[in-house]
Amino acid sequence: MRKFKTKPEEYGFYVNLGKMLLKDIECYQVKIAFYASKVCQIRHGGISRGLYTLTDYARDIGISNKTLSEWVIIYKNVVSKLDINEADFSKKDWLAASRVSELLRNEKRVSQKLNGLKGKRERGIPSDLGKERIKDLFNRNYDSGSFQLSIDQFSNKVKETKNALVSKDLNTLSFSSLIELKESLDATSMVIFNHFNTKLRMSAIGNTQTLSQTLSA
Repeated sequence: MRKFKTKPEEYGFYVNLGKMLLKDIECYQVKIAFYASKVCQIRHGGISRGLYTLTDYARDIGISNKTLSEWVIIYKNVVSKLDINEADFSKKDWLAASRVSELLRNEKRVSQKLNGLKGKRERGIPSDLGKERIKDLFNRNYDSGSFQLSIDQFSNKVKETKNALVSKDLNTLSFSSLIELKESLDATSMVIFNHFNTKLRMSAIGNTQTLSQTLSA
């Protein structure tokens, strides 16, 4: 008999909740992550023999262990630190929380690398990170969530198009279609190129001003 975090008789209750949420809740990820954190013994390393883990819960409700682990990371890193009831979480909320979690984890990886820390990368975020910063990042990502989602979808379509062009004979496409596609991609590339140039110019101006202030001090 495995050792549950909660009472053994509550095991079936949480498993059934997970199964129902997969079908009935708009944003089931956050609720399932919440239930998993209630019933599972979540450990990072060490011996898990005899414990009821995320792997067990994922198997019992019928989803991938990797998927559930990712949901729990987002829940612990971000969702649990927001003043939003899990039941009120929407797909847009979850998208923003996912981006904030990844951003904070990337920051930690960069910090570890700069400090010469090696070994297995941790999935968590800095323990001293204030809730206010997480809320601020969440709100900013929430406001830009729809735009970011459309950009991600466009990027995926571009990749699919590239793969299709590589694997197919371009002679099967009309000359006008290829020209139209090229012009569209060129125009998109120019918008991004101009944006980068503007940021570089602003950065150079800022560095020059800082240097001037230093020299005149």
